[in-house]
Amino acid sequence: MVKILPWVLAAIFYAYQYTLRVLPSVFMSDITQTYDIDSAIFGQLTGLYYVGYSLAHIPIGLSMDRYGPRNVMSVGLALVLVGTLPFVCQSPWQMAMAGRIVTGMGSATAILGCFTVIRLSFPENMFSRILGITATIGLIGAMYGGKPLSYLAERYVWTAIIWWLLGAGFLLLVALWFLIPGKQDTRTESIGLDTLGRIMKNRKIVLISLIGGLMVGPLEGFADVWGIEFLKHVHDVHASRAATMVALIFLGFACGAPLVSWIGDITGRYYLLISICALVMGLGLGIVTFVTLSECAYYGVFTLLGIASSYQIFVVYKSTTFLPKEYVGQVSSVCNMIIMIFGYVFHSLIGGIMRVTQGECFSDPSKYSDLAYQTAVGVLPAAQIVALLLIVVFFRDRPRDLSTD
Repeated sequence: MVKILPWVLAAIFYAYQYTLRVLPSVFMSDITQTYDIDSAIFGQLTGLYYVGYSLAHIPIGLSMDRYGPRNVMSVGLALVLVGTLPFVCQSPWQMAMAGRIVTGMGSATAILGCFTVIRLSFPENMFSRILGITATIGLIGAMYGGKPLSYLAERYVWTAIIWWLLGAGFLLLVALWFLIPGKQDTRTESIGLDTLGRIMKNRKIVLISLIGGLMVGPLEGFADVWGIEFLKHVHDVHASRAATMVALIFLGFACGAPLVSWIGDITGRYYLLISICALVMGLGLGIVTFVTLSECAYYGVFTLLGIASSYQIFVVYKSTTFLPKEYVGQVSSVCNMIIMIFGYVFHSLIGGIMRVTQGECFSDPSKYSDLAYQTAVGVLPAAQIVALLLIVVFFRDRPRDLSTD
């Protein structure tokens, strides 16, 4: 029980930061009207989270070895709280943008801290199983940032809800400080500049990571921020039902990842499965973008989008097979960093395309035309097509060869 408690707290932190990650999607209208910003600036504001998240990976990995998970995760959660404060302190929108970078940096300590705490608390042969449970808990946090927050937003002032979340975060910070392990004698391998250079010079690692980034749109472009407003204004879906539909992407990912991973392990056809995921997400996003469906059909499509988002497991795994095994931790960290930076790319593209298509700027998201929303969100299925072509051209499965290419 003593060893399980630190993992439980680390997993709760991972879920908590996920709730704050998707928070702007629920309060989009409130944020844009409070700061009097248009879609392009809002896209920058939300996307900057991923800049901080991605760039912090390597420094946090080094700090985790040197200072231990308690110190690093506590500082990380403090950064998450500080980065969220501008939304409720009447700060200029520039401060809110800086806050999103800070929140992203702090959030990165959650998943990297989970890696460390799991290794310290459980036998090695249980690592993958516990990590899978951790990911599911985190995605529950993302789902909480959908319908439940939408329900609260209809009854309370949005800034009050954020204050409640900050209060909960402070209590979690106290628990982390007293119950998470400190610095340990056992260390994992760190990323040095020489190692980082060797990884970045490997064409296959960079290319498969870029493909993974192109495919991340359903999670980091649509589900995180733009999906609820898109469904409300283009397909006239009520806000609470739209939040439920978008949350199914996270639920599909959480439930589908073990099944998809099992299929990959028994077939060894990882590139084929990545291609199928790209095709499913491209078709699904294309249908959602341009076709109005029944409510049940939306539930089915979004669940499939979530299941197909499990491709990330294969991308990270395959990236680690292009260098010797001693580089596994470093390669997977760099791969995840490249994938996450595409969150900024997609949010910025969607917001900018909406402004260009509309031809004028609005602080109220409801004033944008259906065409503006559809043109902007259309970049997501287009990215899936590009990813599919790159996979087909540059990568091939070798029968039952699960370790090298």
